[in-house]
Amino acid sequence: MANLNKRFEINEFSDAFLIFYSIWIYSYNNNFSTKKSYLDSQFKLNYGIGIEEYLINNPSLEEEMKNELEAKDLINSIFSLIHIQNSLDKKISNYLIENYKLEKTSTNLEKLSQHINKKLEKIVLTTRLVNKEKNKFSSIKTCNSLLGIAWINISEIISKNKLVKICTYIKCNMIFVSNRKSSAYCNAKCQTRAKSHRAYYGASKKYNEGKLEVNSNTPINDKNNVNRLPPEEFKIPEEYEPDFGFFDGEDNKLKILGS
Repeated sequence: MANLNKRFEINEFSDAFLIFYSIWIYSYNNNFSTKKSYLDSQFKLNYGIGIEEYLINNPSLEEEMKNELEAKDLINSIFSLIHIQNSLDKKISNYLIENYKLEKTSTNLEKLSQHINKKLEKIVLTTRLVNKEKNKFSSIKTCNSLLGIAWINISEIISKNKLVKICTYIKCNMIFVSNRKSSAYCNAKCQTRAKSHRAYYGASKKYNEGKLEVNSNTPINDKNNVNRLPPEEFKIPEEYEPDFGFFDGEDNKLKILGS
């Protein structure tokens, strides 16, 4: 729903579509408490404020998100764009479809562009001059809908050939924009955490359980296990938090390092 009483400067909301997506994912399902907590932390890292507080400070955005059909249409179009750009692997895609009921609104960029153009035709923009300094004016474009600005954001992403991605760190899934196809993480912090997570869990069952979807069709050959000694047992911390290092206790550290 457009806010007829307020105009929003477009340049102040250049990442409105990222904010809509992150908040929608955060609010959609309450069953993923760990991911919600991490997503909120990442949101705070990017915008300097948590999601709940952001909504309190931006009631217009919260009001527009109540228009579920329009909000979901925006989210599905973002999801489609990521697919079209080949920025989303199959496991994460299936995870988002299964848990957040996301759908592809378009299968190619031409169809998606046509869909976005229909949205853009309904957006009312206003341009005004603002006196920044003496005899120095700036042209400011405003819109009365944050959803409208989000659609404009997406159109600019497409026109500038930028890539929309979802962070591949298993606890994050934050959405971000990148110029590089090789980008896999929303920031250096997630990249470091992902490396630490892999180094700690390796190919263990605990690590695989944390992945979005794990399937193995490789048969087990019992003959290969004949006369093998059972692996040495030692206690591994049940939960690992990269911010606090690799080990919960000195004893575990010594055992794992073989000291």
